[in-house]
Amino acid sequence: QIFEPGEDAAVGTAVRQQYRATREEIHPGAFGQAV
Repeated sequence: QIFEPGEDAAVGTAVRQQYRATREEIHPGAFGQAV
């Protein structure tokens, strides 16, 4: 599977945002310092 650099970056950003949102629901504040 091949991604364009821009597409790969966009997907990675979306995944990180979703992951962070999910973790915040489970452990609020635990990942506040993680960017």
